Amino acid sequence: MHESQVPPPLGPLYNEVFKASQGMLTELNRRNYLRKGLSHGDRQKLKNVWEMTRFIGQTLNYLYTLFDPKNPSRQSKVTALNAASMTNDHLTSLWVQSMLVYFLTNIESIFRFTLVFFLGTEFFKNARSQPKYMTASRLLDNLRKIYPQAKVFDKAYNLKLRNSIAHGAFWFDSGELYFTSDPHLLPGTVQHLSLVDLMKDSMKANVGAMAFIAALDDEINKGTFHP
Repeated sequence: MHESQVPPPLGPLYNEVFKASQGMLTELNRRNYLRKGLSHGDRQKLKNVWEMTRFIGQTLNYLYTLFDPKNPSRQSKVTALNAASMTNDHLTSLWVQSMLVYFLTNIESIFRFTLVFFLGTEFFKNARSQPKYMTASRLLDNLRKIYPQAKVFDKAYNLKLRNSIAHGAFWFDSGELYFTSDPHLLPGTVQHLSLVDLMKDSMKANVGAMAFIAALDDEINKGTFHP
């Protein structure tokens, strides 16, 4: 999603995350926490990761047309899929799974993996961790200590949902997604979202990730990562 494609209601979030990302990258650079001298090949591999997330987003948009009552070809597509033994429940499940994958890849691939890719050894010494152990939650905890304004990422990324999808359990029932990271399913640990709210969280994650990438591109173009 390019800045020009950001839905108007999410414009303020994009601007907040973009501004915070600029300040955060400046502070990381000032502390000598960024890697320098990355090769063109390294950056190209990273762009391949971004491209996969874009493809997942395109697939999600296509699936959305199957559920959009305003789409004149909706019924014919659904009928064709039904003829291939795909029921409406199957389509709904496929759509929900696509949203969850899109939600996760924006947080994990676009934000966490990308930022860890550009962080140098001094950052991990300070965090007392290694790149492969730097989860999204741990990364954001360390970023808030270095640059408090990084708390704006909490508006873009629903980490409770992320943790449940990645390490816990989720299920779909009566038009809502239920999720938890508690293996004992203790009272009060199970949360739920409507499909509309799940879509909103997926869009917020995408807007947050794209705002971060836009700020990162600015730093690359300025030569911040040159040796």
